[in-house]
Amino acid sequence: QDSSVLKIHPGDTATLKVYVYPRQYKKDLTFEWLNKSLFEDSPEIMSLGEGTEFKISPYTSPSLIPSVLRASDKQGNSMNISFNVIMNSPPTMNTNTKPAQGDTLYGNSSTAFLFAWGAMDPDLLYDDNLSFTLIIDKKTYHVGNLTSIQQSGFSEGEHSFKIIVTDMYNDSDTLKSRNFFVIDTLGDQK
Repeated sequence: QDSSVLKIHPGDTATLKVYVYPRQYKKDLTFEWLNKSLFEDSPEIMSLGEGTEFKISPYTSPSLIPSVLRASDKQGNSMNISFNVIMNSPPTMNTNTKPAQGDTLYGNSSTAFLFAWGAMDPDLLYDDNLSFTLIIDKKTYHVGNLTSIQQSGFSEGEHSFKIIVTDMYNDSDTLKSRNFFVIDTLGDQK
C-alpha cells in the first residue's frame, strides 16, 4: 500500500507482508509470490512461494525476489499486484580529495585549480551509476559523473568546498566541507 518500489540493503533481511482490509476477508483469499521475467516482452513468470509473508535473505539473487503478488479468492478470481524490490547499497565518498583539507594554492583569480574526488559503490556491478554535486564557496555545480574539474576565479583568502554523490536510487553521501587557502603570488594580473 505504501509504494510500488521498495528499497533494501543487499546485506539486510526483509519481509514482505500482505495486509487485507477489511480483515475478515483475509481467510477467503490465498496469496502467491511471483517473479516476472526481467525481459519486458517475456510472459515467463516463476512462483516463489505462497502465504501472507515472504522473507528475503541477505544477498538474495534478484531472480529469487518477488515482483508480483497474486491474490485469489475461492471462486477462482485473481488479481496481480506488481511491485519492485530494489537491493541497493548507498555510495560512499572517498576522503582523499584535491585540494585536501587545509591545502594552500598559489595563483591569482585567472589560475585554474584542480578539484578531484572519488566515490565507491558496490552496486556499480549492477549498472548503478553515480552523479556528483560540487559546492564551492556555497555555489552549486552539478557535474554529472565527472570526478575532477578545473575552476578559476578565486580571490586571495580562505575558501571551502564539499561534494555530494548520489546513485540512481537517490541514496547519497556527502563529503564534509573542506577548507583551502589561495595566496596570490602573481599580483592578480588581469
